[in-house]
Amino acid sequence: MVPRLQQLFPRYWTDEEVAKGASFLDVTNRAWRDMVYLAARSWRSGFMTRTRFRRTWMVIRYHVGFLILPMKSERIIRLSVAPISLRGKADHEFTVHLRRCQSDLFVFQNVLLRGVYDYPYHQWCDSVQTVVDLGANIGLSATYFSELFPDAKILCIEPLAENQNVLRVNARKNWKLISCAISGEDGSASFGVSKWWGSGSIVDTIWRRRQALNNRFESTLAMAPRKVAAVTLDTLIAEHNIDSIDVLKMDIEGAEESVFAGSLNWLHSVRVLLIEIHDKYVDSNRIREILKARRFIRVGLGSPMGCEVYVNGELAVFEVEDKSD
Repeated sequence: MVPRLQQLFPRYWTDEEVAKGASFLDVTNRAWRDMVYLAARSWRSGFMTRTRFRRTWMVIRYHVGFLILPMKSERIIRLSVAPISLRGKADHEFTVHLRRCQSDLFVFQNVLLRGVYDYPYHQWCDSVQTVVDLGANIGLSATYFSELFPDAKILCIEPLAENQNVLRVNARKNWKLISCAISGEDGSASFGVSKWWGSGSIVDTIWRRRQALNNRFESTLAMAPRKVAAVTLDTLIAEHNIDSIDVLKMDIEGAEESVFAGSLNWLHSVRVLLIEIHDKYVDSNRIREILKARRFIRVGLGSPMGCEVYVNGELAVFEVEDKSD
């Protein structure tokens, strides 16, 4: 029975649940709880009734899309939001633009409803002047950082043209958009992509592995790979005259392994590192050992998306508690 249900509703099962032979009841209970939680967060993440209804309906529609009819439109819509995690900082709703598709709504929910980048930055930095967003996607994380640090300069690094089109619509005056992928070497790279726009990768083995799984949108919404420019972090810093990076967000779908295998000079200029280490695909222990050796202190295990937070012990302005254990 379970294998038949997995064929009918494949995307409700995570890779781990497939491996463990999870029951349909377990999976649907998880999905239902997640929808109710996010719908409640959506309703509370604003002040205007009209925008609450629209935002909450899109959350519900996203979950329905996983079950029977996935959204894959490239039509750009507007949603207004005042994230709960910004209360006290933002007393207004601001508007973001996104495509009416599963991928963009997934990012919207995680960044602006769950608050996956909601951390006490003021405990580690006396001020935030420069934010570098590696894997900027359509600019929702950059929007969040702009609301949190209105005076900061934000560099948005995004290699995919379709994402850049929406990123430009969301862009603010303090943003700089840079079209490239981040890698361990300068040059070009083959970028695996699908209409699940947030999971493209320059790591061929990762992309092929994701496409082979029928419970992932990378398989059903696959597109042809394309060539993109690739640069190292050292090159990025040099070309854009970056003296220091107060907050570096790194979500580059497995390419972090090649970044940490190359030159590490860039680490000296980073104060706070938000990194999603893709444990299933990379040698995550090696990355964590490098960070520890360079006196980066893990201060939080992070979010449901797997984001880990590290503070440079040499640049922290306040005493930092190590939460590695």
